[in-house]
Amino acid sequence: MDGAFFYWFCWLIWVAATFLLDNKNKYRYTVSKRLLVIIILSPIHFSVFHFQVYAAVVFIFFSIMMDISRLRNGTILYFFISSFIIMLAYVSFLMFELYDPVWVIINRDWLLAFILIYLTIVLQSDVRMRMYTMLAGIVQGELLYAFVLRQNGLIYPIGSLEFLDLATLAVAILLLWSGLKFTAAYFNTYFNHFEKEKHKSS
Repeated sequence: MDGAFFYWFCWLIWVAATFLLDNKNKYRYTVSKRLLVIIILSPIHFSVFHFQVYAAVVFIFFSIMMDISRLRNGTILYFFISSFIIMLAYVSFLMFELYDPVWVIINRDWLLAFILIYLTIVLQSDVRMRMYTMLAGIVQGELLYAFVLRQNGLIYPIGSLEFLDLATLAVAILLLWSGLKFTAAYFNTYFNHFEKEKHKSS
């Protein structure tokens, strides 16, 4: 069912942010509030210039733009360049899939998610910026892809539940990767400290 992974993951993160994060964490309230709004808006859609647009994706995009606007000009410029590259990769994949679906021999969501994550990791180093860049890029990609299909007389819903599943999968893998990287760095630091203390004692 379209949207199943999206709802499952969003509720999981919402519960973690609401009940498990420390009350002093500055991201706790923002994450909880935005996730609830995204879940509420996910089934709502409307028409703009003959395009079918889902409200959740509009909220996601403008939330990202609002946060990015607080950064320095150089960081904002690099963000737009990075998200533009992600957008091109996303649209290119969808176009290849549309014209030659045979070459997508494995699950397309997993394949596309790994391509997007790889590009994002190469382009950005900060976890939050990676998430913003990837989401902004694929949202813009949805818009461009819908525009291209519209020129050929086809209707493509922008930000559907299928898209939210893909976006959620990519975010989940990106967070998992960042968590594993942090854990590896922590244990590396711990064992290096342990070795130093061992040499001192001997």
